Amino acid sequence: MLPTAVILLALQVVLVLTALLMSRRVHGGRTPQRAPARERDLYEVALLGGGRGRVIEVALLRMNQHGRIGIAPTGCVAIPRGTPAADDIEKAILSTADGSAGRNRPPTVSTLRFWSKLDPAVTRVEDRLAAEGLVTRKGPIRTTKVTAWTALILSVVQVAVGMAAFSSEVAFAVLVGSLVLTVPVLVRAHLIRLRTRAGESELQRLRAADPWSVYQETALVGAVALHGIEAIGSPTLRGAMRHVRSKPEAGFWSRVDFGGAFSDGGGGGSSCSGSG
Repeated sequence: MLPTAVILLALQVVLVLTALLMSRRVHGGRTPQRAPARERDLYEVALLGGGRGRVIEVALLRMNQHGRIGIAPTGCVAIPRGTPAADDIEKAILSTADGSAGRNRPPTVSTLRFWSKLDPAVTRVEDRLAAEGLVTRKGPIRTTKVTAWTALILSVVQVAVGMAAFSSEVAFAVLVGSLVLTVPVLVRAHLIRLRTRAGESELQRLRAADPWSVYQETALVGAVALHGIEAIGSPTLRGAMRHVRSKPEAGFWSRVDFGGAFSDGGGGGSSCSGSG
């Protein structure tokens, strides 16, 4: 029992130290910097306004407006074969559709939003804003949470081993030590917001200039980047873009032509049904 207890204790100490170091990195990286006032591209504004998910929403909406994809009122997405990608974000969406996530799930806004936001193309947008001190990188925050939770779970195991190898007093001391060290780290990680103070100021500046002249031809897309899908006037399209399913539909899908893609029945080549 003694070697097991010592190994668990050592692992727990490493996890706690890692959580503390990552927490310092997260908060150190949030030091506000003087961001240059410049016209930002659409995806930077989308990420600043609502995070990675909004970047994908904006890309899907623009692809839909330009006729490269079709978004049904049910939230189903039809992607014609050979659809070209106008930029790296659209390429990420099409890659999601071609990859295992696309083949194993129906083509819906929620599916594409969930999986495409993990693509390196979206990470690069986040990195550009983080380098200016406008947003907080999610990676260190996520690592902090996972490490701290693992340390807490391990402390429960350590209590059982400690009671067998040492005494209940030692096990209780280990548990208290873990709580004291990791709970504040978890609380700080969960309280961190996407935008820093500099990011809030930059977003206010952009909203004050709304609508941007550079996006006059896609005013709706620019409005969604700034304010989210609530800026969509059409209730049908707004409902489709808000599409969220509690569980994936069965079956798989591949790229389909628009013909029959929005049908509720079996024909047409799309496995995305209209059921909610």
